[in-house]
Amino acid sequence: MYQGRAGNGRGSAWCSRYAPGRLTRRRAAQPLGLLDVELRAPWLEAKGNPLSRLDAVIDWESFRPPLEQALAKPAKGPGGRPANDPLKMFKLLAVQRYYNLSDEQTEYQVTDRLSF
Repeated sequence: MYQGRAGNGRGSAWCSRYAPGRLTRRRAAQPLGLLDVELRAPWLEAKGNPLSRLDAVIDWESFRPPLEQALAKPAKGPGGRPANDPLKMFKLLAVQRYYNLSDEQTEYQVTDRLSF
């Protein structure tokens, strides 16, 4: 008879192997595989990705000249990290406003999701 961790020291691994149905093991989250990213993008497109719809409606490149003009600053010295693309940052602000996200949530979504 199954006695659990206290009785035999084998824990849930023993139970799920030798006493099926008594305790189920949870699978660990698997990392992305080699083709997961390539398969995920078409799947999102087929589901009607709202970010793709925004791309189709808005001509983002028309915003680039005024953004670069407004954000142009002379370099303070050699080296340093290159600046982020101003158009990419503008897109993030537009998506943040569209979905009513806080700065922290926007950062999380960008880090977590491929579609952002």
